[in-house]
Amino acid sequence: MLKTMKKPLSKLEQEAKLLECESLYYQVPKPEFIPNRLYHFIRENNPKLIEEAIKTIKKEGLKNAKNPRNTTSFIDRKVQRPLGIYFWGQEIKEEAHIEVDINKLNLKKLYAFPHFIADTILNIDQNYQVPDEFWHKIKKIAVAIPFTEYLGQFQAEYIYTANIPTKLLEIK
Repeated sequence: MLKTMKKPLSKLEQEAKLLECESLYYQVPKPEFIPNRLYHFIRENNPKLIEEAIKTIKKEGLKNAKNPRNTTSFIDRKVQRPLGIYFWGQEIKEEAHIEVDINKLNLKKLYAFPHFIADTILNIDQNYQVPDEFWHKIKKIAVAIPFTEYLGQFQAEYIYTANIPTKLLEIK
């Protein structure tokens, strides 16, 4: 199997990426980015595992992720965001998902994080060589902000830092 070499990301390109990420926090707010509902997706390919997950969620609700897996875990090591239950602010057409009315949650336990930064981190890791210093700079910039302070400056993924009981969830 031929392994492709990652190309180095030049200092100039690194600075441009850092500025692009930092500027997200200062964009003109767009009220349409602030959701009324949050969507949590069950990322499994095996229908039996999806069925088991839904059964558990119906019984126990959604639990705060103490040990995120795979991509989420990788991104969490590169940024400053709390551990929790990860949500989208818009529905993605997948069969198995969970919805929650944002007004039923304790908004002091909800955070917004720029989705663009997560995508940028994955892209850079997959395609480029960068020094640890770059990752340290990203970590200083990439901060989840409390939802109560989020004005719609960026398209966000949302993190809820507490368990959510079944009675607040709609399983689709």
